[in-house]
Order: sequence, then C-alpha cells, then structure tokens
Amino acid sequence: MALARYGREKEYTIGEGDCAFNAFTLALCQPVVLSQIERSIKSANQDINIRFQDFILNAAETLGTDVSWDAVKTALLRLRKNRHEELQRHIAPIMRQLSIDIARNSTDAILLKARTVDKLGSVFNDYLRKKRNKPVTSPDDIFSRHGFITNKFYEVYSGKDKDKLTQRKKIENWWWNAGYDQFLNEMAKPKVWAGDIELARLAKYFNVVLNIIPDEGFLYNIYGDYGYFPFLGDEMGKNIPKVDRAEVVEHLRNRFVLAQGYEDVHQYGVNFAMPNFADVSRRLHAVPNHEEVSKFIIEQAKLKGQIVPSKWPKRCLEELIQRNVIGRASDSKSYSFSVDGNVALQLIAEVPHYREVLQICRKHYKSHSTLVLHKSPNHWSNTIHPEEQRQFEAHEKMMHRLSQGFFNTRSINAIPLSVASYAVCMSLDSVVHKKT
Repeated sequence: MALARYGREKEYTIGEGDCAFNAFTLALCQPVVLSQIERSIKSANQDINIRFQDFILNAAETLGTDVSWDAVKTALLRLRKNRHEELQRHIAPIMRQLSIDIARNSTDAILLKARTVDKLGSVFNDYLRKKRNKPVTSPDDIFSRHGFITNKFYEVYSGKDKDKLTQRKKIENWWWNAGYDQFLNEMAKPKVWAGDIELARLAKYFNVVLNIIPDEGFLYNIYGDYGYFPFLGDEMGKNIPKVDRAEVVEHLRNRFVLAQGYEDVHQYGVNFAMPNFADVSRRLHAVPNHEEVSKFIIEQAKLKGQIVPSKWPKRCLEELIQRNVIGRASDSKSYSFSVDGNVALQLIAEVPHYREVLQICRKHYKSHSTLVLHKSPNHWSNTIHPEEQRQFEAHEKMMHRLSQGFFNTRSINAIPLSVASYAVCMSLDSVVHKKT
C-alpha cells in the first residue's frame, strides 16, 4: 500500500543480512545518479578521485579495475545493467565498511555518536513503556536487534534504582563510554542487519538525498534536502505584500512543494520536498484542464466523495492526485474527490503571486539525486518509479546507438530532443571512457 501511494515499485535485492546496503547500491549505481554526483562534485571544485578515494580504492580492488572514478563507474554500470546480484555481492560489503569507517574516523565522528545517544534513550523509554504495557512512541529500527543492548536495558530496568530519569541516564552513560563502540564492532560484521543510521552516513558521503518508504506510514527523509523556501523577509520577497506571505507558504505546504514535518522548519525557511525543480514548477501552476475542472467543482452542491469524470486526461488526474484533491474511490476503479469545493479550488489554481514565487524557488532550490528505498520489518528493497524506468531504458537505447557508431548529426536530429540532450549531456563521459 505504501509503495502504491508514491507510484513506485520494489526492485529485487538479495537478503542474507546485507539487504540495506544492497538496496542502497542498486539505487546509487544508475547512470543518472552517478552523473549528477559528478556534476555536484565538479561544481564544488573538488577532485572526484580524492573526494571518493576510500570507496574507489576498495571498489577497484574488488572489481579488478584501475584505481579511478571513471574505471570504477564503468564497472559498476556494467554490472548494474547485466548482473544485479553480482553487483550487490561485490559492493554491499564495501558500503558496510565505508559506513563504519565514517562513524569511527570522519571529522563528524563525535557528532554522529552524539546523535545516537538520544535515539537510544528514546528506545529505552519505549522498553520501559512495554514493561508497563503501554504503546511505544519511537519504533526501533536497529537497537533491539542486538542482544548486548537489550541485556543492558534489562540490567538497568531490574536494578535497585527505579527512577526512570536516572535509569535513562545510566543507559546513556554506558552507551557513550562503551556501548557505542561495541555497537560499531557488531555492525562491522558481515550479514548484520543495518538501518537508517548506517545508510544516512552513506547518503552524506555520496551527496545524495535519501528517502525511505516504510510498509506502513508515509515516506520520510533520513538525509539531505533540496534547499529551502525562505520566509519572504529577504530581497526576493519584497514584491509579495506582507499580508500575503504566510498564505503563500501555506499554499506551498498544502501542495507538498514544501516538507510537512516540524523538523523541516528552521530559521531560514521551510525545506523543499520535491525531487526535481520541474515538479516544483508544475505544482506552482494551475492543474491541466483547469477551466474544465473548476467548472465541474463549482457546479457540485457537495464535492467531497463525488466521482471524477472519466473523460479527464491522465496528466490532469495525476496532478490532482499529487495535490491530494482526488483519490481512489471505493470501487478501486474510478477516482473521487477527497476535499470540499473551496479547498479544491485553491489547490488546483495557480499559486498566489506565481511569478515572484517561481523566481524565489528557482534561486533557493538545490538539485541533488534522490534515492528512495523501501523498508519492511525484515527486508530492504530499492524502488523505481515507472518514469525513472522509462528514462533509464531510453538512456540505454541511446547509449547502444552511440556505441554502434550512430554518433552523427543526422542520427541525433532523428532522436527526440529530450532524449538526445539527456544522453549527450549526462553520459557522454561514459562513452569516451568505456572499456572495450
């Protein structure tokens, strides 16, 4: 159900205890993702061979390639295309060790350790709640899978001191002085279940946004953002009247242009929630067939629950779904309206002060590759959106034509501009450096 909500499909991953790293590997090793990572490193004036030297060294040894980003990238993409399982078995152990090395040796090591203290404390609080037959508040992704942690919980719980705050303090002190290091030692072993904590380190290392779709609940972010939309107090917002600024931000949140969680609101603004700027721009505009949709809404005495006309085009329906204006009807075949008329009219219209808002979004939006993984209680999978799959297949087709000697003006002119630009601009380097 959760995957269907986001229009994504699971991609098979090997289990055997390394499924989190297998899923991350499959999500990362795609032409579009690796090319975008390259561009972000180049725009930061960094040498990609130095930036990823630890990964390159280990991957080159495992894959039998030259010790360079280009050679490793070529080998990764070849395996990604033809031998998924081999790619996972080669790279997942490297990802595991890389994540542990970052936790131990990076400049952020102390900060990363400190962040786990609160997480562990929350899990211990839930342990106490379970002992009192109360519902948990922080579903545990990782800690309860380790016997040495649950044994420590029991030791403190059954001790003489029954004050909850004192018990939690004992757990946190133990974790800081000994437990965390033991945890890293355990996590460094092959086939040990990994979770959000380990994957977030990898996402930061490779400079990608990492989102998770759980079996139940909503998609959530464990690392990265796309920039933020400001509170319109700066120079960019001067053309929007002060009385309208709060309304503009509310419109953007209601359309899911901006993130919904309180943790995404900070002193500068609210984080963007959308994985590419084209989606942001489309969401600011009126829905397709706006005049026809508006007329239908106005004509209904009661809109919520009303069946959507079957003649409306697919692109219109898709946008209405994304704005939460409509959803599947009870018959699971048609669509019905999910909101009342006044709300629907606001959500389908062009956002207030459209030109100014678009300009502000363009200034503050940051483009990063987004990986979306699926997590069930006992398995991690990669996910793919059908549109991403179509882009991947178009890319593969184009690269095959180029490799067969079709790289000439006539053949490029015969290809749709979007596909031609995609292949030439994003992947020409892989043609030049491709091993024979």
